[in-house]
Amino acid sequence: MKTGLLDNMAPNAQRAFITTLAFTVVTVILYMFAVVPEDEKLRNGNARYGQEEQNKARIDSILRNAASEATRLEETVMRLSAYRKQFIEQRLGNYATHAREMLDPLAVGAGLTEIDYPDSSTRRLPLPDPKMPFSPAKLHVRTAVRMTARGSYQSAASFILRVEEELPLVSVQSMRIAANSGDPLHQTITMTLEWPASDTGPNPDTKARR
Repeated sequence: MKTGLLDNMAPNAQRAFITTLAFTVVTVILYMFAVVPEDEKLRNGNARYGQEEQNKARIDSILRNAASEATRLEETVMRLSAYRKQFIEQRLGNYATHAREMLDPLAVGAGLTEIDYPDSSTRRLPLPDPKMPFSPAKLHVRTAVRMTARGSYQSAASFILRVEEELPLVSVQSMRIAANSGDPLHQTITMTLEWPASDTGPNPDTKARR
């Protein structure tokens, strides 16, 4: 009659075999339900740690560049404000009022006298595309201001040079110098200057034509 494997073993060997088998089963169970999940958590944790390290490096780089970016932004704002100061603002529909404030110091410094602004007109520019971001919607007109003065040819040329240097957005549409037979050193000068204007109301020319 055949007997099992354990029946042929000595009692000490049977106890050792059973102990080893139980230890193996417990080890496999612990590995499957404890070590494997924890190892997976460890790998996931290492992956998240690596990602956070990359995010930290990117944020550190941004912070290092923050000072230079702030300086660039400040310079850009200063340049933008310089251009904004050259826009003619609407003041009760009379653009020549602001033009006088901007042009008079330059004209007087150039030696022109009897400065006057008989009239002014505006013409609408094409409205910017509303689909374009940061579109300057308020700057949609150009204002032409006529200016008369008396002075020499040199004074007129000096005035134009000063305008080009101080007000680069201004364009000279026309200039006429009429000789004065009674005083050849003081000519009659008529100029038409034009530059962007801020207009929030109806076009004065349109209203006048109605």
